[in-house]
Amino acid sequence: MTISNLRGVPYRITFRDGGTIGGHGMLNHGDRAHFIINGLGGQSRTSAWAGSDSGTAISVDTLPEPGAPMPPQWRDYLQAALASSAFPVGLAPRLINSTTADYAGRMWPFPHDNTHAIDPYWPTAWEHPRESPTSTSMAG
Repeated sequence: MTISNLRGVPYRITFRDGGTIGGHGMLNHGDRAHFIINGLGGQSRTSAWAGSDSGTAISVDTLPEPGAPMPPQWRDYLQAALASSAFPVGLAPRLINSTTADYAGRMWPFPHDNTHAIDPYWPTAWEHPRESPTSTSMAG
């Protein structure tokens, strides 16, 4: 699901001969939540975009009965679905919990050259361990 990350994910684009600057820092507010739902059918698909994402696997067999508590994976899926439709004033942003490891190896499009992985440029305090939370992001 595509979502907007109100906090943003930091990236640094490096230049070959960047001199003392070395690159350009930026925040990307375009984000995605990747869920792999098992048990919906037998057809297998591959994706150049999402194939390297870690994703959260969820089985249809774990859907709760009416009135039963919702498992955490389905609660996260619901939050991401609501975040994908949020917009100012109309539908409120949602809190999405993620870790720096969720962003490692994500593929991004490049003109005339298919896709490439670009890892975020996390603040030093977040680099160890890589599972540090990116903090709870507001997504909308």
